[in-house]
This record gives sequence, structure tokens and C-alpha cells, in this order.
Amino acid sequence: MGLGYIIGCMLSIILWKVNKRKFIETIDDKIRRFVRNITIAEILYVFIISVILVLLSDYRNSELINAITAFIVIDISNTERKNLNIKDRTHFYDSISTISKALVGGFIAPLFYILFLGNGYGIAYMLLYNICYVNSYRFLKFLFILLTIIPSMLAQVLLYFVYLVRNRKLSIDFKGDYLINCFTRPLLNIDILGAYIEAVNFYYYFHDNDVHYVKSYGEYSNKIDSVCVKDYLSITYGIAMTYFIMFFILLKHFYQ
Repeated sequence: MGLGYIIGCMLSIILWKVNKRKFIETIDDKIRRFVRNITIAEILYVFIISVILVLLSDYRNSELINAITAFIVIDISNTERKNLNIKDRTHFYDSISTISKALVGGFIAPLFYILFLGNGYGIAYMLLYNICYVNSYRFLKFLFILLTIIPSMLAQVLLYFVYLVRNRKLSIDFKGDYLINCFTRPLLNIDILGAYIEAVNFYYYFHDNDVHYVKSYGEYSNKIDSVCVKDYLSITYGIAMTYFIMFFILLKHFYQ
């Protein structure tokens, strides 16, 4: 067991131009044309996800299904390579966040749920990840945040190890928001770690009680440019490779 996941991962990298999010966005547009009420649309999505979980609950020993599943859920190359074409300096700050989201949502999280719960849960997470990106769904976003907590913590451990090796420092200033972020904005801590690894500032915009705020994280000793983006990309690819090896070893251990 495991060959199918390797093949699916390779296919997702080779066929990186296949825009899975665009496909889901098209489906979502068609659904919203017929279902105007957002609550009913969310109920429909929950039903679709539930059907996927039921249909794929017993399929783990089929390498063909494993390959198709891995190809569907892994979406790290397409999102990240777009950042290499960024020329406008104002968008370099967004690139750190985009890369972090791709690492967790397009790689670590779906493989985590495939390993412990099965292929259906990996596909279900992929759907939540992309649906919440293309439209504003409250309940689906709540599920997405809930399911991202543990995978984001795994990514934080790997990124923190990179930070220790590169910067030779132990402390990172999360402005007292680390625990809050872990459970309410799990991907924000990934962005902050990325900023500290690259020694750049990361700005987080939010609003509370109709007032807009901005917080700055990181250390401003380097500027965010194409070199910084490529370096962070190489780090995330290294982490993804390490994580996939861990995934493969644990898969062999648990199911053979």
C-alpha cells in the first residue's frame, strides 16, 4: 500500500496547471444560481460531503482510488508557482500567506486525514478548503477551521525547526495571540512563522466592533521580494517532501 499515493502526488506536481479551485468555483457558481439561500447551500454541501465519506469509507486498498485521491487533494504546486510570476511589490506580502495556505490546506491537512480516517475525509477537507476560499459560508468555514487546527500545528512544528536551524533563536513574538490563533485563525500562525523564517514583516488586517486594525509580525531586516518568495517556496517544498515521507512510513506501519 502507498504506491497509488506516490503516483497521485507525482501527477499533481506534473499536471500543476490543472486548476482544481477554478473547477470548484464553477460548480459553486452553478449551485448558487439555483440555491439563493446560503443556509440551504451549506446544507447541500454537507450532504454532498457526507455522501463522499460514505462512498469512499471502505476504499483504501485500491491503489487506483488512492492515486486519484492524492491527485485530487494535493494542490501545492499550482498555488505556489503562481507566486513566482508576481512582479508587483505590493503583492509580495500576500504571497507569504498564499504559500502557507497551500502548504497546509493543499498538502499537510488532506494527507493527515487520509492517513488516519481514509480517502473520503481527505477529499472532504479539500472541498471545504476550496469552497471556503471561493465563497463566504459560515458553518463550512467553522468546519474548515476546526479541521485545520491539528494539521496547522504539525506545520508549525516543522517550520519552527527550520526557524531554529536558520536563525538560531528560540523565541518568536506572536503578540500574545498564539493560543487564540491556534483555535480561531490556525493559518495565521503559519504566516507569522514564515515571516520570522524570512526575517520580514507580515501584516495582518482584521476588524472588531466595526473598527479596522492592523498587526505587524516578524522582524524587518529583509524586504519581501522575488528572492524571498523563492526561498520560502523552497522551504515549503522541503517540508512537504519530509511530511510525505513521514506519511508514507506511517501508512506502511498502520496498514500492513
